[in-house]
Amino acid sequence: MPTILPVVYFKVKNMNAREVVKSHQNLKYQYDNDIADVFEEYLQTDYRRAAKELFVAAVGDVEGQRVLELSCGTGAIARGLKQAYPSASILGSDISSGMIALAREIEAAEPLGIQYLVGDAMTQGAVDGGNYDVVVAHCLFCYAKDKTELRSMAQTCYENLRPGGRLVLAVNNDVWTRTSIKRPYRAGVSIFQAPISGRNPVDTQEGEQCQCNVKLADGKTETSWHYHWGEQTCLQMLESVWFSQAKLEPFTLELVPDSQRFDSGYTSFVDFPFSSILPAWKPE
Repeated sequence: MPTILPVVYFKVKNMNAREVVKSHQNLKYQYDNDIADVFEEYLQTDYRRAAKELFVAAVGDVEGQRVLELSCGTGAIARGLKQAYPSASILGSDISSGMIALAREIEAAEPLGIQYLVGDAMTQGAVDGGNYDVVVAHCLFCYAKDKTELRSMAQTCYENLRPGGRLVLAVNNDVWTRTSIKRPYRAGVSIFQAPISGRNPVDTQEGEQCQCNVKLADGKTETSWHYHWGEQTCLQMLESVWFSQAKLEPFTLELVPDSQRFDSGYTSFVDFPFSSILPAWKPE
């Protein structure tokens, strides 16, 4: 089992959590600052590592294909795909210059041939000419503060695919959102989410801003903010921009080899995942 690394408590100088939420409009601020420095450490926890690896498995074979990852963060998914499918051509894009800087540092230290750029998934349109075989995003729709932004993100996904191309998203698991505050995790980490309004998580509304706290076994916490969009809303948004065959799928242990299914990270995530898989296709 991998060693659990400590995560530093996220705090912006001279500002409390509510002031941070109020001060930034597009959630870019949190990732350009402290979170960029601690995010890679958080990814090493068993639960979050399993979430990444299960998503890479859900994306499947991209050997020899052009792949765009939107909202790529520090590049964990991009690296996982490149390591699994070395002939894939992968470009990662993220709105946070801090996250992209760290992704590039990791690439420079351990070159895989992945390219990264700073870009806003709501406005950037076709990236490097578009026409990708596959577009993936592990966390994207949760950063849209209204349905206009949500649709813009879906449109960007559509515009970047070739005809017949495939989209694979991980979107909020609505059950997790409404019950996570009551559910501790195994695998050395607990995560809970609650609306910043203070209402009961079970009453979380569509588009409501939420605070997500990640607490490790040593008691240290990372805090981030995003917006809640239910699975069906995400599905309908893809259909509204003409994606076809969009469907929600659960994460299952069948995505990993038999020899790895005892791993506490995999079982903990599959038992109570914070996201669901949402694949779709761009019509020919």
